[in-house]
Amino acid sequence: MSNDTTAQARLEWLNWRKSGIGGSDMAAIMGESSFGKTIVDVWKDKTSRDVIETPDNQYMKMGRLLEPVVAQLYEERESVKLTKGYGIRSATEPLLLGTPDYLAPTRGVEIKTASSIFANQYGEEYTDQIPAGYLMQVHHYMTITKLTEWDVAVLIGGNDFRVYRVKENPALSLVMTQQARSFWDRFVMPGVAPEITTSREANLIYPNAQRVTIEATPQIAWDWNRLCELRDKIRQLETEEDATLAKIQAAMGVADSLANIEGERLATWTNERRRTASGTA
Repeated sequence: MSNDTTAQARLEWLNWRKSGIGGSDMAAIMGESSFGKTIVDVWKDKTSRDVIETPDNQYMKMGRLLEPVVAQLYEERESVKLTKGYGIRSATEPLLLGTPDYLAPTRGVEIKTASSIFANQYGEEYTDQIPAGYLMQVHHYMTITKLTEWDVAVLIGGNDFRVYRVKENPALSLVMTQQARSFWDRFVMPGVAPEITTSREANLIYPNAQRVTIEATPQIAWDWNRLCELRDKIRQLETEEDATLAKIQAAMGVADSLANIEGERLATWTNERRRTASGTA
């Protein structure tokens, strides 16, 4: 695949991506996704006749806009010239494919951005101490490119630039390849969905209801009763939470801050939150 960015080329790329397992797909299949999708999302994408593209959220949009900036920081730090990545399919495992962000002369480079609240997910620079989903992604790219090192350049909080280096792990790559084959053979080829574990996944697979009634099995009847119990408990806890919050707000009166005996701030209740009646600790 080329790195053409026209609308037609992107549509072709999205269709090409449906024909195999990509880097973020592999992370989800391994149960270690940092990309907001699960194995059911991957199955839906590969088996649907439609081209599925996740719309940008705020973080995805900012990450895309900042990608060339982070790439430039990497080039300056490492004194290398990067080449924009393109779609690659493994020569030995055709099921495996991917589109790396960038390629350097001797290694691949993946670009990431992260909020400062996620800084603790990254360890010491030039180690492989990065979020597990990203680790799976770059190992996947090493498998399809045969490169032995992959850097992850990340900008944290807008001003903390770091570089991490991941080295090939043949044993892990073998396990990942086996998992990809198993996923494809067990679920994609026969069109059988993996086990549903969230209501979001259920809505994804069964988006439209039909006027049909089914009889509840003993297990489903038990699950329904349990759901009713949990919802009742949640309502009780929400009522208790609101009453407790009201006591704190009443004690604070016009004050906008609450502190403990050591002077450590516990909560704030700003004018805006008072106007919207949404003041929370």
